[in-house]
Amino acid sequence: MDEASFFPIAVSWGPKSEAVGAILRAWNVGADAVVVVDDSRMELEEIRRAHPGIECVEFAPRDARRTLEALSRLRDAFGKPQTLEEDRLRAASIKSSVQFEQQRASGDLQSFLLGLDGVVTFDARAESDGGRWLELLNKTNQFNLNGARVSEGEWLRRVGEAGHVAIGVAYADRLGPLGTIGVVSGRLVLQGPERRLDIDHWVLSCRAFSRKIEDHTLQQLFDLAGVDTLRLSYRQTQRNQPLREFLARIEHLPEADGAIDIHRQGLASALGGLPHRVQVAGKE
Repeated sequence: MDEASFFPIAVSWGPKSEAVGAILRAWNVGADAVVVVDDSRMELEEIRRAHPGIECVEFAPRDARRTLEALSRLRDAFGKPQTLEEDRLRAASIKSSVQFEQQRASGDLQSFLLGLDGVVTFDARAESDGGRWLELLNKTNQFNLNGARVSEGEWLRRVGEAGHVAIGVAYADRLGPLGTIGVVSGRLVLQGPERRLDIDHWVLSCRAFSRKIEDHTLQQLFDLAGVDTLRLSYRQTQRNQPLREFLARIEHLPEADGAIDIHRQGLASALGGLPHRVQVAGKE
């Protein structure tokens, strides 16, 4: 592991909770998605109080048993059966996200997005999953339609069902690629002349926020699924405020949990101008 793997580096004489807060803002993640390792119980308690939900692991280098316990906790928290392309991209994409936030703060967002030369790629080919889609569904909290999780067995069963639709969303711009950062999963419903896509899961990585990728996704789903209505299975959670903010922006935030119907006609005006180019994987 080289120096470039550590980003950002927050060093000061202040409370460690402030340094942790700076890192959380740079990563654009919630405290509940982060593990902090320190050899001081006092420092860990200060961090825990300042950032509820964060996981703190005490490292005791002079106690072999406790060191092994700490390493076992880290293995359980971060171990995975395979390394995906997004894992290799993560450090670079976090840096590009910081660049994105710094640059967009200096002017009009729409003009800035247009200048990114962004490309959103939609992929409905089952063989393109490679484990990333299920991983996103089960670890994404903030832009998450309902917080529902899916086991590997259930996912494989759904993929084999008639009418099932699963789409991965990837993104890249002049600041660098983010890899696959979104997933939509649902099923086609045919009722007389109506063709509808019932969406059970929709997630978007926090690294992709503020780029209007969610806008492109909604619009593209109509064409990809060949439908005129999208029905979102929405449920408010303690963490999915970014999803709620998006629904409010397009004037579809419900007063209670339940189905949200979005129709092709009229959506364009709610979304406004879309800034990126769109590609569909497998098509020229």
